Amino acid sequence: MNTLIEKIFKNLGYYFYTPKIDTFGGYIYYLIWLKKIKKKISKKKIIITQIFDPHSKHYYKSSFNPPFRYKLSLYNDLNFSEKLLSLIFSIYVFLNSIIYYFIFFRRFKKFFCLSLGYTNRLKDNLSYFNISTPEDLYKEDCDYNFLNLEKINKENNHIVFCVKDLNYLKYKKITEISCANIKKYKSAIDRLVLNNKVIRVGDPSNEVFKYSNLENFVDHTKDKKYFELMISSFFKSKFFFGTGGSQSYLGILSKSERYISNSIDFCGLETSFSKKNFCIFKSIFYKKKNKILSLTEIFEDGHFFKIFENPENYIFIENDENEIDNLAKILVTNDKQQHIDEDLIKKFYQIRKQSFIKFKLSEKDEYFKLVTNCEINIPKFFIQNTLNYGKYLEEKTRKFLSND
Repeated sequence: MNTLIEKIFKNLGYYFYTPKIDTFGGYIYYLIWLKKIKKKISKKKIIITQIFDPHSKHYYKSSFNPPFRYKLSLYNDLNFSEKLLSLIFSIYVFLNSIIYYFIFFRRFKKFFCLSLGYTNRLKDNLSYFNISTPEDLYKEDCDYNFLNLEKINKENNHIVFCVKDLNYLKYKKITEISCANIKKYKSAIDRLVLNNKVIRVGDPSNEVFKYSNLENFVDHTKDKKYFELMISSFFKSKFFFGTGGSQSYLGILSKSERYISNSIDFCGLETSFSKKNFCIFKSIFYKKKNKILSLTEIFEDGHFFKIFENPENYIFIENDENEIDNLAKILVTNDKQQHIDEDLIKKFYQIRKQSFIKFKLSEKDEYFKLVTNCEINIPKFFIQNTLNYGKYLEEKTRKFLSND
């Protein structure tokens, strides 16, 4: 039934979009690709709002569920017919979901319409849009008209700061490996506030972070309007500093330069489309070999996707205070080029791309087609020590084992 509806409306000049809006990260990530697709494809749009999403564990948690007016922003540039059809099909999908979950108890799924067209829960999105070369979509700029907030003037000395800490686990266990200890960021913040205003964003679940320099540091995590303040802070700030994932994606929409630490996104490189962004990764300790893996080993042996399939085989070691502070040094330095080793960066991308081909990941999931050409800078201080297994990683492994 889904295919028939999609085919009929595609012939009428419409494409369907079913965004994932039950979590903040899913909402922002979807919005990024939606805006790219909208610029690439000129057909009319029907956007399905999943009013009820019972398969989601996070749908009713306010920290994860974006305010309704932000969801409505998806409809800002639709004409009357697009809005009307979006409403009709949203109700249609809603009724199908109710009947499927509560009357048929998740049986006979193929007879129900739970989504239509593009949704980041499917693996064949590009074929639905007839996009044969994902590189074209990757190169397409992300139209960042978002609640008209791009009209806010950017401040060159404003830095939005966010660390996904362990309190996040109360809501979403799956994010454990991407969390970090905010206390390890203090030295970096000390450096950043010297000539900048640092704005901490997040949600009320975030750990309390007491900081003395209140003149150049503001914390919005406990504010009642934390979500709105987070959005506006990104569009006001030239830089983002902190951990990757959900909140950092906002930097793509706001065109803020991102300095990401404690990343585990070896595949997607934090969905970065610019080498103005910098990233350092967590160390990955592989229990079966009793060692910290080099970046080369992580890719060549397939650990970059195995860490998500079998996380029990690994220990994820956070960046230390010195590494995070070194990343902050780059942010406040005018000459970024001195912190880049072009030869090693080039080698890193070659290894990464060859690994995607070796494990035939693009054939299994179109996500890998989308992220193959993502790009980000890895600082010289980090990549020189971690691209290959040498004295640095050998010593780091020894220290880790002695403290374990």
